[in-house]
Amino acid sequence: MISMKVIATRSFRDAYKRLPERVQKMVDNTIDLLASNPYHPSLQAHRLHQAKADNVWSCYVSINKRLLYQYKDGNIYLWDVGEHSVIERVRQRRFL
Repeated sequence: MISMKVIATRSFRDAYKRLPERVQKMVDNTIDLLASNPYHPSLQAHRLHQAKADNVWSCYVSINKRLLYQYKDGNIYLWDVGEHSVIERVRQRRFL
């Protein structure tokens, strides 16, 4: 598969910096897999219909870490990473 361009938003970069280095490496691996094979079963990716924008998704980084992202204009925009609460707050977020 051809990799999609991944764009890290400021909110994602801020959340990423707060993670321990070990978790950052897990996030990096998840992003690589997401860009090359977004339907890989280990991602457990699912669309978030409660978001106030189109094509907002979540996937697993680990048992208790989630990655919040959006497909837009052929790119993947990374919005947040962290505990499951990043998904619970999706209704309050602004997207593209």
